[in-house]
Amino acid sequence: MKVGTDAVLLGTLTTTDLEPRRILDIGTGCGILALMMAQRFENAIIDAIDIDSQTVAVANKNFDNSPWKARLKATNSTLQNYSSPILYDLIVCNPPYFNRSLKNNEQRKSLARHDDSLPAESLLFHASKLLADGGQLSLITREECVPIFLSNARANDITLKSITHIHTQHGAESKLCVLQFYKGIHGIEPQNEEMSIRNPDGSYSTEYVTLTTPFLLWRQQD
Repeated sequence: MKVGTDAVLLGTLTTTDLEPRRILDIGTGCGILALMMAQRFENAIIDAIDIDSQTVAVANKNFDNSPWKARLKATNSTLQNYSSPILYDLIVCNPPYFNRSLKNNEQRKSLARHDDSLPAESLLFHASKLLADGGQLSLITREECVPIFLSNARANDITLKSITHIHTQHGAESKLCVLQFYKGIHGIEPQNEEMSIRNPDGSYSTEYVTLTTPFLLWRQQD
């Protein structure tokens, strides 16, 4: 799977109250989110998991070629079968959410894009067990999937911290959301935010440029 806008947005919009020491990237793919977390949080140890063994090999190769290779490791595992002796301060996930679209003929891409292997209820259930009290879960999903994440969060002692509605272009309907949750923290008023990737004329918005400049090499060269 190629690096996508979804992963870049999640990696830049994820916020934490304290600098995390242990981070888990669920469904790492090529490793982009884990690498962004390593760049942002210089003291964090990042574990990454993916259901596909070939993808894990690619991620580990990318980790080895990065400046942060000592703090990164990818493992071939489903979330349902994954365990850790140490709980995580932050979990990030760009989950499959095309649960009503046609399957891709290539099985590996289909697994990455569809929620058969990781439905919302399973993601939240297992993420809750892997999070330390006060830890945070950050994910990106489609607007129509938000209600099921919110209902399952409540059932797993996870509280919404913030929701960011993402517009491909200013004035267009929001189709994606970044959801951030707390484990075991209650009684908070979640922040409701908006951002646009592009201006009405098609140019990148100032907010998007500011967020992504530290990570996108082509943007640094402009």
